[in-house]
Amino acid sequence: MSADGRRRFASRGRRGDPASGRIAAARSRLADGKILGKRFTWVVAAGYVAAILVVGFGVRFSAQPFLDQMQREAMTERAAARARDIDDRIAEVVDTIRHLKSDDAISRFVMGFDRAAFKVEDVLAELDGQKHVRHAILDYKGTPILRSPGFMLRESKAAFAANEFYSAARLLSTANPLAEAVRLRMSDVDGLAHILVVLPVTSRGLAEGALIVERVIELPSVAAVGLTRPFSDSDWVVMSTFQLSMIGQWRGLEAQPVHAPIGDTGYALVRLANHEEIATLGWDLVQSVLFVVVWGMALPFLGMVIFGRGVILKPYEALAASRQKLARSQKEVAELAQIATMTHEAILVTDRDRRIIWINPPFTVLSGYDEDEALGQHPGRLLQGPETDPATIARLRAAIEAGRPIREDLVNYRRDGRPYWVSLSISPLSGEDGVVDRYVAISSDITHKKLAERRLEDARRETEHHALHDALTGLPNRRSVDAMLEAEIGSDPGARTLVRVDLDHFKAVNDTHGHAAGDHVLKHVSDVLQAEIDETDFAGRIGGDEFVIALGPGRNADDGVALAERLQAAIRKDVVFEGKTCRVGASFGVASSEGGLITNRQLLVAADAALYEAKEHGRSQTILYTPEIHAGVQDKRRLSVEIERGIENEEFVPLFQPQVDAVTERVVGAEVLMRWQHPERGVLTPDQFLPMATRLALLPEIDRIIYRQGLRAAAEMERVGHGLPKISFNVGSAQIEDPGLISVSDLYELESTTVAFEILESVLVEEQSSNFRFQVDRLRDRGYRIEVDDFGSGHASVVGLMQLNPDAMKIDQRLIIPIISSARTRDLVRHIVGIGRSFGISVTAEGVETAEHAVILRELGCNTLQGFHYARPLNVVELLDMVEERGTIRPGATGDDPVADNRAGRPG
Repeated sequence: MSADGRRRFASRGRRGDPASGRIAAARSRLADGKILGKRFTWVVAAGYVAAILVVGFGVRFSAQPFLDQMQREAMTERAAARARDIDDRIAEVVDTIRHLKSDDAISRFVMGFDRAAFKVEDVLAELDGQKHVRHAILDYKGTPILRSPGFMLRESKAAFAANEFYSAARLLSTANPLAEAVRLRMSDVDGLAHILVVLPVTSRGLAEGALIVERVIELPSVAAVGLTRPFSDSDWVVMSTFQLSMIGQWRGLEAQPVHAPIGDTGYALVRLANHEEIATLGWDLVQSVLFVVVWGMALPFLGMVIFGRGVILKPYEALAASRQKLARSQKEVAELAQIATMTHEAILVTDRDRRIIWINPPFTVLSGYDEDEALGQHPGRLLQGPETDPATIARLRAAIEAGRPIREDLVNYRRDGRPYWVSLSISPLSGEDGVVDRYVAISSDITHKKLAERRLEDARRETEHHALHDALTGLPNRRSVDAMLEAEIGSDPGARTLVRVDLDHFKAVNDTHGHAAGDHVLKHVSDVLQAEIDETDFAGRIGGDEFVIALGPGRNADDGVALAERLQAAIRKDVVFEGKTCRVGASFGVASSEGGLITNRQLLVAADAALYEAKEHGRSQTILYTPEIHAGVQDKRRLSVEIERGIENEEFVPLFQPQVDAVTERVVGAEVLMRWQHPERGVLTPDQFLPMATRLALLPEIDRIIYRQGLRAAAEMERVGHGLPKISFNVGSAQIEDPGLISVSDLYELESTTVAFEILESVLVEEQSSNFRFQVDRLRDRGYRIEVDDFGSGHASVVGLMQLNPDAMKIDQRLIIPIISSARTRDLVRHIVGIGRSFGISVTAEGVETAEHAVILRELGCNTLQGFHYARPLNVVELLDMVEERGTIRPGATGDDPVADNRAGRPG
């Protein structure tokens, strides 16, 4: 219609055209209907809103107790999970230290078999790092025998004071000395804590010492706060049991906070109730309920509106509503398209043939393909490449064909060929007929996440490799060797062969050229082993200078001996380090299970026995484990059992070697000698059992038995009126430093008998600790005599003699026996006597076999004589007879002893 026509149509209406009147009336009715419709709608809407508000407020206030309970249960579960994680972190540290503690070098060091501290430090080197604070190794008495550098640090690093650190040593004297202990203490720094780990070092079921380590562990998301420091409701806090019990009173809490114990540490993970979070959850619940109520009540209210409107209004309102609905739908579609364009995720839409029909800008940013390049393409052909997992592609295709959504992680490729990881979600889209006609795929770039996971996996593999391999040589370590012997060789039904290697004179390289040269030699030996063994062989380093080679299946003892000979020739060659020549040799023990003499599980023990024989026969030898060695091993095993039984039954007894005054030949004392009253083999001398007892670390127990029985015999002789002036016991440095030594003596009240301790001359050249000197002075103050045994045996030190200042020194019998025929020996003894006199030390000669010996030694100036010329070792009855026959005299009573008699007195 033209503008003129519209004007004419309007003018006709104004002139009273009937049609125009009807239209005007209709418009009036429409206006009234709209007003009525609005009123009706407002009434229904007001009722609808009122119902929603009533429901919302009712839910909000009635749900408060349930929300409190739900939050507390959720926080309790989270606290338990975090506490388990902390406990697992502590257990991981303890397992690492327990593994290090199991190393043979530590047990040998604690039991005194090998006091080479560098071997232990090599083992404990794995503890070095920022997380390591300090460590120490204690012997069975709780005395530290090795401490880490910077051990006394307190304020800068250590969380436990020295008395707390050493209080763990009391575990060695408790009813359960084999128990392990772990203590926890929070740091002042968020996310850090200190743990103190005490692990006993055992042998044959007995605690021989302890390894104590203090380390720092990370506790992620744990605040370093306490009762005096403020912390928010969102903080996780570690508290002791006592703090947890008092937190409610100290902070004015109505209920105890949520907590979970951290293992057996005596600490708990604590978090206060978050009231703001509860309020937020309450309003979230109200919103969720309102969402349901809104849509649940919408239908009846909408029915009311539709019914009312259908009765009150004209049908053409449906057209207006339809138009409004269409406008809203168009707006929503526009908003969704804008959201899809603005999101960071890459989105593409495909048709039912899986051709791309739409992409958003982030897709172009992520993949490098614009619309012109992507539209019409198949996503798989466009984005996937050689590293895309075929199994993942198969799962995606199966889900698409089944018309179900799926989410997978996979590798895609950019336009320039670079791979990247995405988290891909694919969902089907259905048309109005319910048939799937499109697919939407949403991709998130997770390349950084996957790279981080890969780095973590690489770190885990590297950590596992370090845990199973020696850091210096790269060879499998003791843990790896044990696992291989157990899993592979132990379960192999066929015969296997094992070679044990121990370097000779390696300590001399360390002492002469330094540990760097020693490390160079170990690397060289490792290279030699790997070059000489076959591909099926297995070589590992199980100790400081100890290696083991497991031959592959089908190789026998002859192959093991041949390999040992080749290795011996190669290792014997000079090794040059920084211009210095290092020379070492090697001893080999070969054991094979062929022939049935031993099983595969006994190979390592048998190879050790063969290696021991090689060392005993002069080193640099190869010894094959034979039936003879096997019989010896069985004898030693039997002997070890019999020694333990002998200790339990106190079969070890003292004999007494009299000591006489050189001038009057009256008894001045007796040396207590050790014998074993074996129930089947009779009386055994120390050389028949002492080496085995030393290897078993049982010598201290035998010494205590002899010491106790010797004191009992001396007390009995005093009781019958023939007490000895002096009774002497052979002791070592460890016994001197034993605080329980005096307490044993106090059990026997000796009135006239002086107790003397004979210390080997080697103590004079060893480093005497401050505790050793303190204990010697303490013994002297209590009336005990200190004497040096075997003086002149090759370890003599005049400076050491001056520092120890003994009451007497005993000349070794190897110098006494030849004085009859050797003028040089007589002159040497004369000089030793002169040294003793110049220092005011009494001189005793042992090994006096004949009367001629006695005459010469008396003329040389010896004060006391001891040997078979006067008596062989006697039991207490025989000693009592000799005392009754010869009489007694206190040392120095003849006036020839330069040591004043005021040192002799009642001990204690």
